This record gives sequence, structure tokens and C-alpha cells, in this order.
Amino acid sequence: MIKKIINIGLTLFLLIICGAAPGGSDEIMDRIERTGIIRIGFRQDAIPFAYLDPVSGEHIGFSVDMAGLLAENLSKHFRKKIRIQPVVINTENRIPLIVKHEIDVEMGSSTYNLEREQTVDFSLMFFISETTFMVRSQSAIRTMDDINGKTVGAAAGTTNLSALQSMVQIKRLKSVNIKIIKTISQGFTDLKKGVIDALCLDRTLLNVMRIKDSDPNALTILNFAISYEPYAYIVPENNSDFRDFLNNTIRWSLNTNRFYEIYGRWMGATGEYPIKMPPGFKEYLNVIAFPMKPSWWED
Repeated sequence: MIKKIINIGLTLFLLIICGAAPGGSDEIMDRIERTGIIRIGFRQDAIPFAYLDPVSGEHIGFSVDMAGLLAENLSKHFRKKIRIQPVVINTENRIPLIVKHEIDVEMGSSTYNLEREQTVDFSLMFFISETTFMVRSQSAIRTMDDINGKTVGAAAGTTNLSALQSMVQIKRLKSVNIKIIKTISQGFTDLKKGVIDALCLDRTLLNVMRIKDSDPNALTILNFAISYEPYAYIVPENNSDFRDFLNNTIRWSLNTNRFYEIYGRWMGATGEYPIKMPPGFKEYLNVIAFPMKPSWWED
């Protein structure tokens, strides 16, 4: 299934580079040039992609560092300083804020899917995860069938919730009580307190939560998935110049090794939250990182 998702990513990549040339003015690029500001939506708890540093109160993470590269390249393109205006978002309002043009891009750990693409556009994929469950180790839950009749938490506005609801609808899961949570942090607290029996979320985020906990052995992440989550950044529709610039920044970061430096800092073997890169994903990254002009941002 991971291979299928990677093939989808490559197909999207080919559509992007072979698609029709943009026509007319690009609203986002025009406004960034005029104001010197790019408005980027960051979540508070999508560790290690975008979250609030408890000490500084500022956003940090893999996607926040990638946002820094985007602003850096926009500054070169416009030959003036482009400043990031961070906007705190959550899983429920991120897409409405994009649609209403209240933010220029959402950079975190959002999943690309066809339903969302009806109202927003996406960048190239930059990571792949999967939807699974975390339970208390003392519980007897280890298989899909063990979840039947249990209370499961999932965050509003997420593909995790959609995948869970689909499993119930097709009766792969039966008599499940779904508790919709506002934030990942709330779900984690509910799990530890026994309010819910399982937390349904991206495996990557669950791994980080377990690593951070004072007693990781008290938590178990189950060994199966109910859906796969290709991560991409969200942008408004009809702003192809900006989307292309964002995609070129991703490709440039791969060519210059900046992507892997940032990945290593946050998710490498000696990083903040060691997470093994999904099988086959490095090959996908190699394909999309075809050669670019050294000063491509001047075009």
C-alpha cells in the first residue's frame, strides 16, 4: 500500500510539471511582494512537524524549518526581506482558513486526498504515515477485532476520523463508540486517564507522543493500519505560481541536502524524535529532485 501511495505521489508530480501554464495574476505572490509577509498556518501539537515550543512559545518543527526555507527563497525572488506571519490553526479550521484566503499556506502534517482537493490545492508530498491506534499497554487490545465495542478517540477534521468512520460504516469495526476530540493533546490525556480505550491517529504522531511520555512502556501502538497518510502542504486554489514556488523550494531543499538536514534534526537516528523513513520513500524523493538552475528563484 505504501508503494501505491508513492506511485500516486509521482503521478501528482507529473501532473504538476506537465500541467497547463498558469494564466493571469497570482494573488498570493502579488500580495507577498506588496506586503513583505507570508501568512503560514501552523498547528500547536503536530509534533515533530509543527508545534509550540513550551519554553519560547514559538512554533518549531520540521515543517516550520521548511517554512523558513520558503521565506528565504521568496526573499531572494523578490529581492527584499519576506517575513513569516505565523497563524495558529487546528484540524478543524485549517482548510476553511485556506479557502477564505486568511492564510497563504498550511505547513504541518496534513494528508493529501481527493476529497480535500475539491476545495484546495496541495504541494508535492513530503512524507508518508498511516492511521493506526494507540492503547494502554495493560489493555487486551492488540488486533482490529479487539477494538469492537470500545471507545475510540479521533480528532475532528482529520483523515484519521474519516478512516475510522469508514471502518464502522463497512462493519469492519462494530459497536465502536467514537469520541471526537478537539486536539491531539486532549486525546492523549483521555487515553491515559481511561476516558477512551484507543486513540486513532497518524503512526508518526503516535510514535512521538509515546517517546515523549514519562512512561512509554505504558503505551502500545498497534501493528496494523486502517489507512495511509501522504503528507503535503495546503495552498489555495488558482495560485499556481505560488504552488510552483513552494514545490520548487521542496525540490531545491532535496537537491541541496537541506531537506535531509532538517529531517535529520527532527526525525533522524540522532534527532529529536527518531522516526524511520517509510520504505521506498527515499526513491520517491530522488525522483522529484531532478536538477534545477542554481538560482531558480530569479525566474
